[in-house]
Amino acid sequence: MKTATRQSFLESISGITRQIDLRLMSNQFAVLVTMFALFLIAGIILFFPGHFSEHILAIPKVAVYVFLVWALAREYDPDSVFTSYLAPVLSLTLLVLFPVSLSGVPLVFLLVLLLARIVSRSTGRKVTVFDSGAVLILTAMVTLALQNWIVPLFASISFLFDFLLSRSNRISGVFSLLAALMSLASIWVYGAALGEKSLPTPYVLGIFISSVVFVLLSIGFNADVTSVTDSSNTRLDKYRMKAARFVLLWVAVTLSLQNNLSGLVGYSGLWILIIIIPLSAVVSVLNNYREGEEPEKSG
Repeated sequence: MKTATRQSFLESISGITRQIDLRLMSNQFAVLVTMFALFLIAGIILFFPGHFSEHILAIPKVAVYVFLVWALAREYDPDSVFTSYLAPVLSLTLLVLFPVSLSGVPLVFLLVLLLARIVSRSTGRKVTVFDSGAVLILTAMVTLALQNWIVPLFASISFLFDFLLSRSNRISGVFSLLAALMSLASIWVYGAALGEKSLPTPYVLGIFISSVVFVLLSIGFNADVTSVTDSSNTRLDKYRMKAARFVLLWVAVTLSLQNNLSGLVGYSGLWILIIIIPLSAVVSVLNNYREGEEPEKSG
């Protein structure tokens, strides 16, 4: 009874919150892989001191990072359990093999997650004033952490999508403007420079190829997407999902190109999703094709 009351209260003030039902295998996996990340990083720090530059601070950061990669996988590819299982495991593996500072990265991932829910409406509810204010505050925190004027534009465009697409939310139009003003204020404070760091050419080429494939198969592809929530399955608006995936790609490309190789590793969780989601779509199409062929053969 208390759980139902708490859930109804959250739904009354927020349109982007979602409780985790531990009866679902995917959610159980999220808890297990997060706990595994905690113990793994703690063990590495204990037996291999110096492997992680942040030492004890790396333990919660990596765990949160892995959990958010799982959450993003469920958000951007809810029909594929394969994506939600593989993405966090690969992300954890990369961080263990190539330990880097995750300063600000978990906040970026959290922001991307909330922006995805605003645009795609995967919870089945509109964003509220409470949600919008919280996301705007989080946007300001990420902007301060990265000292990057482009970050508020991610929020501004996401709010704008929510305002312009089907079942328009007028509140989002106001917050889109506020986020844009935050970007202008950031330019005044930090300047309009995009950073002097650069990636080696092969990595830039990899980003380009991955982006093109993602655009063709995950944004251009018109397959329906279902949000497998903890309470029901909701058929998502395909144009909203396309817009949400566009924001994901925009964030990943922009922040990666502004960083060096260690920064790219930090954002690798996003790139793992960008690579896996198209593969998942291809596998799904092939499976559907095979299922269609089997009745014909049997007939």
